Amino acid sequence: LWDETRGVFNEALVFKGVVETPQEKWFETYSAHDLVAVPCPCPQLGIDWARQQAETPNTLYDYRGAWSVLYRGDWQDGHRLYCTEHEIQALTRAGLNLFADPHRGTHPHDLWRVCAAFAH
Repeated sequence: LWDETRGVFNEALVFKGVVETPQEKWFETYSAHDLVAVPCPCPQLGIDWARQQAETPNTLYDYRGAWSVLYRGDWQDGHRLYCTEHEIQALTRAGLNLFADPHRGTHPHDLWRVCAAFAH
């Protein structure tokens, strides 16, 4: 999730949990990327929520949830986030209600479908 105003990417990373990465470092780290603007009714609410997750020391990476993607399981932990959960929760809080239950059973393809719908 790119907070362009503050110049940071807010992301959920293995071994680190939810962190904010300065955009210069993020662009250096990831040589291939696609940035997709997803219109939301209240984008600042999603950005504020994501920032709060990075500032909360106990927001850890959801390893079980990430592994559940392989098995289409429902093992997500409400107190932890993996990358897809993080993005979908931010979009949901920004008012984009495209997910049947954004708190359980999210899959990277869910996020990909949203981005594909708005990519130009």
